[in-house]
Amino acid sequence: MLIKYRKKSKLKGLSFKYFFSDLEDKEFVEEELDSSQYFLAVKKYGTLKFDECFGYTPPPFRIRWV
Repeated sequence: MLIKYRKKSKLKGLSFKYFFSDLEDKEFVEEELDSSQYFLAVKKYGTLKFDECFGYTPPPFRIRWV
């Protein structure tokens, strides 16, 4: 299964069966899925409903003229 997030793609597991069992592994969730941003969002905005998701758009960068 291919997981695409944060403009990266990673090949994880061979099927959904393994992916969902991996979600119970704290180390997998923290390191492979970089869950820290998700948990900060949950703390700030609350738990999501089944049909919701968080989205993130980085702020535009500024060009500094020297």
